[in-house]
Amino acid sequence: MNRRFDEYEEYLGLVLFLERFGDGHGVVPCGSTMETADLANRYVLSKRNEKVLKATVYLQLYNIVESVVAKSLEGLSDAVVSSNVSYVNLSNLWRRRIADTVSVQVEGNGLESFKIKNIRTLLDFCINFEKELPAGFKIVPPMGAVDEGKLDIFSKKYGLIDCNIVVPRDKEDGVLHVIMKARHDLAHGNLSFSDKGANLTGAELKIYFDDSKKVLEQFVAGVEKTILEKAWLNKTEKAEG
Repeated sequence: MNRRFDEYEEYLGLVLFLERFGDGHGVVPCGSTMETADLANRYVLSKRNEKVLKATVYLQLYNIVESVVAKSLEGLSDAVVSSNVSYVNLSNLWRRRIADTVSVQVEGNGLESFKIKNIRTLLDFCINFEKELPAGFKIVPPMGAVDEGKLDIFSKKYGLIDCNIVVPRDKEDGVLHVIMKARHDLAHGNLSFSDKGANLTGAELKIYFDDSKKVLEQFVAGVEKTILEKAWLNKTEKAEG
């Protein structure tokens, strides 16, 4: 995660540099000609360049958010499976998560012969599942649009320890929600990049960077602590462990 944010921070530095063009502080005023060392190639900087580069920040940030969350939950899934835990030794919360997953993941996970006909069949399968989970089994939650509300759902759904994601009373005020919506507008052509970046300032982009990083760090820390304490085990197994 830190590497991705480092890359973003370098890009943000370029955007902030362009923003200063023409305000008396920039080296090259906007509209001037930039040339290669051999003077053979030239490019005229424009305000549109600045706007497009700023709006692109939303795509970069959302990509970081979604990938960090997906990788974190994938790591949690791998930790559960590699712990060789049987269904009966899982906590009630994690029994429900396994049941949820089994109900939609039949093929490709060593469960090809298992056919779910009704809820009773599913429960019978889980109750009698005394062996460890198949090595290829994956607990993969549906991602969809990721914002503070979705992280809060994941935190509660997987029992993440000390992961109290704050969801603003008005969800649209959340920094992740702002990033998610902007990315959606750009990806689906609701707004052009130059329109979306028209009123953005470098200061705002720095706030998005700092705040989104803070939320993701809290989420990742919750996943890591959950793995460290093997929070998927029932109380008896924890005591014996």
